[in-house]
Amino acid sequence: MFLKSVNTRGECKSGEYIFNILKNVIIDIGPCNVIQLCMDNASNCVVAGHMIEKEWPLIFFTRCTCHCLDLLFEDIGKCAWIRDTLQLSMKISIFITRKQHALAMYRKFSEKELLKPSTTRFAYNFIVLSNLLDDRVKSGLRRMVVSEQWCQWKGSRMQAREEIVSIILDATFWANVKKIGNVCKPILEVLRLADREGATMGLFYQIKKSKDVDQIMVDEIVGMCIYRMTMLHSPLHAVGFLLHPIWREKIQEIDDPVHTSWMETIMRYATDDVGLQGALFDEFYAYRTQEKTIF
Repeated sequence: MFLKSVNTRGECKSGEYIFNILKNVIIDIGPCNVIQLCMDNASNCVVAGHMIEKEWPLIFFTRCTCHCLDLLFEDIGKCAWIRDTLQLSMKISIFITRKQHALAMYRKFSEKELLKPSTTRFAYNFIVLSNLLDDRVKSGLRRMVVSEQWCQWKGSRMQAREEIVSIILDATFWANVKKIGNVCKPILEVLRLADREGATMGLFYQIKKSKDVDQIMVDEIVGMCIYRMTMLHSPLHAVGFLLHPIWREKIQEIDDPVHTSWMETIMRYATDDVGLQGALFDEFYAYRTQEKTIF
């Protein structure tokens, strides 16, 4: 539900300035009716978020999942063994999608569209790369650059065309694309879960391990994932994991970090109200067992 917008033109968007805007909105709504404040990872937003938590300890400040994942992809894109392959994949997509004749030729050889790289979202460039692994794209590109129509094309610089051909016909390039795809697939799945309508906090608590990738490479990416996920994680993620209906039959609370986050949320929400704490534990038990409990 959209509540209001604020014109901030000409203002210095400091953490305190953002805090005061949010404070007024929270007061209008009623602090007891606010559970979570979600913003991106800019330093001023983080400062404002912590100020809100200090003002109202019952309100959780969490960072935007999609923004955290985009920053993670930015980190991954700086790895030497990924950066070069990513740049080559961008060259293919840019060359073909920006040249009308090349795009028309490509469409004769493939039913799957090429995606255009983005200058603003790092994650999308990895989506472009993973799109190349689609058999329709890969085989279409290969058939196109060896076709008579491509060879007779006079409308582009020969050097640029030869570079694209050498990339597309290079088996090492495709092997590297596959490796990167294997590493990034679980993270892209998390992004797709988060970047959609509806309640998604409980859907992406865990990331599956990548397969068929050198362990040193995996460890490098895992380190980046841990850093960004530690930045992102809030006790509410664990609570969403516990309370999401699709996981109701699992026993997530036996996992120590999940249990700790659940207890932290209960204690923070109920403070020193032992009766409320007990009622919340009873309601959770009733939810788990599907028993009707009246309080």
